[in-house]
Amino acid sequence: MPVTLLSGFLGAGKTTLLRHLLQNKEGLKVAVVVNDVAAVNIDAKLVKGNVTSTEGGGAADDTVELQNGCACCSMAEEFMQSIDKLVELADTRGQLYDHIVVESTGVAEPNEIRSMFQRAVDIGEELMNRIELRTLVTVVDASAFVDLFDSKGQVLDRPELGEDDGVSNVQRQVVELLVEQVETADVIVLNKADQLKDEEQLKTLRDMTAAMNPLAKVSVAEWGKVELSQILTESAAAASGERASKRDAESDLRKHVKRLKQEAENKAHNGHAKGHEHKEEHGHGHEHKEEHGHGHEHKEEHGHGHEHKHGHNAETCTDQTCTDKSHAHSHDHNHARFADRFGIGSFVYSRRRPFHPQRLVDKVIQNLPCKQNLALSAQLRKDTKVDQRSPFAALVRSKGFLWLSNNHLEAFYWAHAGNYFEVKKQGMWWATIEPGEWPEEDRADITAEVQGEWGDRRQEIVFIGIGLHEAEMVATLDECLLTDSEMEVYRSHWNTQFPNVIQTT
Repeated sequence: MPVTLLSGFLGAGKTTLLRHLLQNKEGLKVAVVVNDVAAVNIDAKLVKGNVTSTEGGGAADDTVELQNGCACCSMAEEFMQSIDKLVELADTRGQLYDHIVVESTGVAEPNEIRSMFQRAVDIGEELMNRIELRTLVTVVDASAFVDLFDSKGQVLDRPELGEDDGVSNVQRQVVELLVEQVETADVIVLNKADQLKDEEQLKTLRDMTAAMNPLAKVSVAEWGKVELSQILTESAAAASGERASKRDAESDLRKHVKRLKQEAENKAHNGHAKGHEHKEEHGHGHEHKEEHGHGHEHKEEHGHGHEHKHGHNAETCTDQTCTDKSHAHSHDHNHARFADRFGIGSFVYSRRRPFHPQRLVDKVIQNLPCKQNLALSAQLRKDTKVDQRSPFAALVRSKGFLWLSNNHLEAFYWAHAGNYFEVKKQGMWWATIEPGEWPEEDRADITAEVQGEWGDRRQEIVFIGIGLHEAEMVATLDECLLTDSEMEVYRSHWNTQFPNVIQTT
């Protein structure tokens, strides 16, 4: 039986959306697990008050309420037991549910919940033979998105978003958790759209969330009213194996990077096609390689592998993963449309050379808009001005892998959203680990990433913003890389002490 996880802060409209699901008229039998951690769990009472015994609805027993905590923290065992109870109930009735919908607490981490399901599969949990985490849905309060994104406080300081003594993530920044909820999803529901000032604000938020998670389907709702198919039907990406529930944070980033690189190739392809008659042989004189500009010199022109067309409905379709041929979407998933309309853009900075840590701090990190990030606010509130003295001022979100010259063995993760910024250790580079220990599901991707003398060590950072100064940003980042002479010192210092486990050419 497919399980749908419903995430989002308290007040986003998860419970209202649940009521609409339970009152559906499409003949589906849906069970729910309500997991809210308010002192009095009102959500479960609201849901139970709207359950009917008509076809397509359910019985009161189809709702299981968690009273004691957060699914991703202290009450994980009870969480799985609640789903098991529903499975047993379905077996007793002799009728399986079409879907089991789980409402997470407002401050739950969807990344941790999907990891819990993955661990259950890995250890052979019997329940996992009966259920599958199929779809991750995040409900966002569109009217509060900018305020939450610009906030500087911790989850602990915002009890109205959801809290509990057993939740271990209350020390996280609000914007950090908001971004995780958006980026760990197959479907994003922008609820309370009617409370926005105008259609332009809605389009900006829709396009920004699509830029943050290009693999998700973005839906717009008022009062939690969303077509059942938008929530319980897999997106084209999920159906083709791109399901968020099967990934982790690292593979989320890997998929995002691949998507942006493909967009860059398509953009270069279109630029060439506009300049001259499109022929099979371009004669541009450069060879298309898998490195995609990982070397010291960065170029946009990667290749011209396929026909690329635009269709008349690309402007109106909001499904970022739609494959309806009648829509004739561009392969860059409307990336150019975002940039043309609102200046929303994104790119990947990729290099196969380490950063000098101090230069990175001085030239880039100290110039990030973390003390006061106004890029998104300025787009939505015309009286807000952004200080453009730094090429990084227009950044809204950035994330990715770092290679620092003072650590040869470990990768670092760069995480920036709004006013939040952090660099933390991610783990050992795969080149330092025996291939037999690589996860089988990621083996092909890891093999492709392990290249040349330095294995998979690289800079690979996604930058998302409004009116980005890409050329200036890239030039500044390049200034932080080790010079050729510094690379010789790096090579003699590190490579003799810690050679890669695998040697590639």
